[in-house]
Amino acid sequence: MRQLALLVAAADSKSLRAAAEAVHVSQPAATKMLREAESTLGVQVFHRDRRGLVATPAGESIIGYARITVADLRRLHEALGEIQSGASGHIAIGSVLAPEPVQIARAIARFTAARPGVTLSLQVDTSDALVRRLLAAELDAVIARQMTRRESPELEFRELAQERLVVVAGPGTTFGAKRWTAGELNAFSWVLLPEGTPVRRALESAFLQRKVSPPQSIVETNSMFTVVTLLQNSNMISAVSERTAEHFASKGELVILQSNLHFQLEPYGIFRRRARPVTPATEAFLEVVREEMKRA
Repeated sequence: MRQLALLVAAADSKSLRAAAEAVHVSQPAATKMLREAESTLGVQVFHRDRRGLVATPAGESIIGYARITVADLRRLHEALGEIQSGASGHIAIGSVLAPEPVQIARAIARFTAARPGVTLSLQVDTSDALVRRLLAAELDAVIARQMTRRESPELEFRELAQERLVVVAGPGTTFGAKRWTAGELNAFSWVLLPEGTPVRRALESAFLQRKVSPPQSIVETNSMFTVVTLLQNSNMISAVSERTAEHFASKGELVILQSNLHFQLEPYGIFRRRARPVTPATEAFLEVVREEMKRA
């Protein structure tokens, strides 16, 4: 198991010396462990170039499995600790850009108050990026949108809610209360999630349904803070979830524009890996999330 941990650390740091420090062995011992691992596996895991250690094609596959095994052992250790102490451990959750910002915040507040000994890490990104990290065992569960393409058979999905997109702008703009057409909105500069994400696909589909080309003047970001700041300081517009828009509009930070666009967005929910049990703390947090979503 220490050999597997060494392989993961070496892949991350690209340095055998740093990997040795990470697994608490000397560099000569780490060199010996790497040679023994390669001998057992019958392939070369790394080669060296000017950047340091670089995984071979076979090594990439081995390291992927090593990450999952090491992560599963960490979860086993934490689960045993929870059983013994009742409320300890660490959970790593991924979420898209706050489909329900208030409800997720309430869930975190409730959970941490009930289990102060549990460290909760929340990573915010796009659905595609979060699902990749979930499959790599870097996250315990993910709150993300269901992709239209066929999901990985390694994943299970439990729907939380449907979601609708709306067009938003900064509060200082002079767009007024008119109803905007797709052709008029096409002329604006947009701030959007990266190409290929569910929100971006829904926006492009809404324009095409109106027989209008999707916007071409686009700034891409997966940071909601950047979206809000750009809209507040320009005449750019964006498309965000209705609940997110309502949250910022209630604080006077965004305004919701009326339009003839109809956004069909995939539902969002909880992704977990099949046949990979989560820790009791993770299960408890997901249950709190489900309860808060029902209250929305």
